[in-house]
Amino acid sequence: MFATRRESESITIANNCEAAFDSNRTSNQSLLPLITHHCRHWAQFKPINCGSANFVTGKLVKVLLILLCVSVSSFAQDPADESYIVKAWLEPAKAVQGQYMALNIMIGVDTYLTEGTDISLPEMAHALVLKQQPAVSGVKTINGRQFATQVQQVDVYSDRAGILVVPSFSVSFTQAVTTRGKLTSRTVEVETDQLLGLITLPPEMQDLGAFMVSPQVDVDDQWIVPDGKITFEAGDVLRRTVKITAQGMAAMNMPEISPQLPRGVSVTLAEPNLSSSSGRNGQQATLVQHMSYVVESPGQFTLGGETLSWWDPVSGSRRDHTFAIRPVDAGGVPWRRLMLGALVIALVLLLVLIVRVQRSKRDPEDIEIAHNLHDRDAGKRLAAIYACADYHSPAGAAPALLRARLTSSLELVERILRARYAVPVVEGEPSVHDSKLLTRQLKKIKQQ
Repeated sequence: MFATRRESESITIANNCEAAFDSNRTSNQSLLPLITHHCRHWAQFKPINCGSANFVTGKLVKVLLILLCVSVSSFAQDPADESYIVKAWLEPAKAVQGQYMALNIMIGVDTYLTEGTDISLPEMAHALVLKQQPAVSGVKTINGRQFATQVQQVDVYSDRAGILVVPSFSVSFTQAVTTRGKLTSRTVEVETDQLLGLITLPPEMQDLGAFMVSPQVDVDDQWIVPDGKITFEAGDVLRRTVKITAQGMAAMNMPEISPQLPRGVSVTLAEPNLSSSSGRNGQQATLVQHMSYVVESPGQFTLGGETLSWWDPVSGSRRDHTFAIRPVDAGGVPWRRLMLGALVIALVLLLVLIVRVQRSKRDPEDIEIAHNLHDRDAGKRLAAIYACADYHSPAGAAPALLRARLTSSLELVERILRARYAVPVVEGEPSVHDSKLLTRQLKKIKQQ
């Protein structure tokens, strides 16, 4: 396959990115112009479909791997001043549209921070920056040196597939320093590098529009009926409360609930109650939706049955939850039940008619033989076997002998005859099962 001019230029840019990556692992400053130029050159920042064959080319994947390994992290330090470090990175580097991403900013000093830090967060195109989490202080060893660190986390949600660009932003802090033997402080202001992330849209979710991204979703659906009613009248109200709890996401990304509504019933939705919380277990969003259904006319209704879909980033698959169905009997004519009952009756009548037609085509003698095979008297069952043998013998033939006709079941025939002519007679021989078995064999012999 011959490469087009655009593909050739992309391969050249990819090779340059790899060379820059090998020669400079502590800063992505030299890589960003190359990667940004490549992304603008190839994708022009258009939404990326992760299932598109145009996007998935070998060299482009190599460039994106470099992007995800390097461009999601910014490491700032003055070469002449090793008393502090500032690092910013995205986690995860590759996410699904609407998935929670953490923009982490770590400030480290070799002394200690005397005042709070100031982070000037930039505006991001096609992304929501919701809130900044409280800073977490600690101690970290970097390149053999110990630093007092402070890590702040910002919640980011991208609402569009493509390349997420986090522009450069400033970080300022006050650091304790020793000058001429005296302990003082100084304010340091650092500009981070631009960060890039990859946002994809799974093909399974393209038909949904907005959807949740969560590794765990719990759904609770409760119905409240007036006075425990079983049947309802026009004007009765049924109340329903749906509670959805999703891990790893914000409440503002919870979906709207659109209840299925049959004709003859109206519904009123209260303002949804949204709440978010964060802690050691991460983000958690909760939606509580109250609904009131009003029966407006008699009839047989089915409420519920909606489907809630979300993307599970852990398993990388779509998840669906179907709400339980709530039948409502509001009087009127239950046409559906009547139609189902009429269908069952029609099938039964059809089967009876078929049986009668088939029996009318049979000889009366054959019908009587079949009837006697089920008689309680074993003697009549044996007589029916002989009658069947005679009935299915050639015209004018001598009375049939069972031993001669049923050679394949000779052992069974001998047992029956010994039982019938024994003194006293063995009751129950032949059985109904054996009688029917032997008559079927006699009919097969005639057909052969």
